[in-house]
Amino acid sequence: MSRNRRTFLATVAALGVAGCTATLPDQIGSDDDGPDEADDGAPPSDADEGSDGELLFDFRDIHEWDLAAGNLSPDREAAVTGEVSARLDGERDPVLRIDRTGLDLDLTDRRLSIVGRVHSPEPSQAVDVIVTDVDGNRMRFRTRFFKTDPETEFMPLDLGIYEWDDTAPDLAAIDTLRIQTRFDENAGGTLWVDSVYLEPMPETPKLMIQWDDGFETQYTNGLPILTEYDIPATTFVNTANLGDGRLTVEQLTEMQEAGWEVGSHLMTHANLRDLSEQEQEAQIRGAKEWLIDNGFEEGAEFFAYTYGSYDRTGYALVEEYHTYAMVGGDPGYGLPRNPIHVGRASHRSLEAAREYVDTLVQWGGVGALFWHEIPAETTLPEFEGIMQYITDRREAGELDVITLSDLAALQGR
Repeated sequence: MSRNRRTFLATVAALGVAGCTATLPDQIGSDDDGPDEADDGAPPSDADEGSDGELLFDFRDIHEWDLAAGNLSPDREAAVTGEVSARLDGERDPVLRIDRTGLDLDLTDRRLSIVGRVHSPEPSQAVDVIVTDVDGNRMRFRTRFFKTDPETEFMPLDLGIYEWDDTAPDLAAIDTLRIQTRFDENAGGTLWVDSVYLEPMPETPKLMIQWDDGFETQYTNGLPILTEYDIPATTFVNTANLGDGRLTVEQLTEMQEAGWEVGSHLMTHANLRDLSEQEQEAQIRGAKEWLIDNGFEEGAEFFAYTYGSYDRTGYALVEEYHTYAMVGGDPGYGLPRNPIHVGRASHRSLEAAREYVDTLVQWGGVGALFWHEIPAETTLPEFEGIMQYITDRREAGELDVITLSDLAALQGR
């Protein structure tokens, strides 16, 4: 059994990023006009060792950032890219926000990723990067941290397109970049930002179609429609929940022969956060072993988090056993810097799915749509309409429909 262990420090060494040498004050200041606890040692870090990303910012230049909400201070005890990270704390205001202006930044063929960590009592935390062009038009990118306990380490996360102004921004003329988060008022928290990267994008936008939980309707209803439109897919199954309304080994084999991949969704549909480390490893290892033993070796490298979430232990184990892992997210990512946290969306109506595809075609990048079963989530005519729309965009040369194996080949994994 192969194990695909990666470390962020190896990435940093490969990039050859220099350490920080600037002398910085202990505190930059605070403000309370924002909008809509840490350990002392630098922790280990996890990330993708195969990214071709370009370092945009580290925080040796912290004086060039303007504080708009919360407290900002340089943290020399917690950093991985250089010798300092930006530490953002909130006292009276749950919003934390810093801005950098005068950038002259071109994002037309690149997307952003962020290296950071969050400590909070909440199990997850959204972080936004908002870019503004020279005419004041904005686009918001979003990611979500699921590792928030006090022992969590720095990690890289890709940012997907979340929303933009009525007048679309000119991504070739970005003047301002804002990093922002909003903690629950009763929970609070701390965000560290180590660095921001620019990630390459595929020449043609890429879309994946995926399924969870192994319901039999994926075979009886989904397979015929996807076969008609020559659209491949990945199904993530609970390997201990087969038959009796769920897919059988014979059906999975037939789906694989039709171009589908069969990946892991644990042995049972347990929530990793509810399991001990030993139970997590048994579920993750056992599901992968079952897939390999039953002829699904290629798909065994791929994983989808149950309930779309994980904790620090579950993330480390998934990273150890798998090449890619799927969570929830927004479209328009660059090629994944972090393959163990790849975004996908549950836009299952025709209108919502078309909007998702249109966003991907308009702005580029990588995206994925997923279902559990049809017609329970989407009527058959509507599902077929979604696949027809995807096919039309593909035949127009505006979109490629790929699998995770295709993505792995594209990234050389």
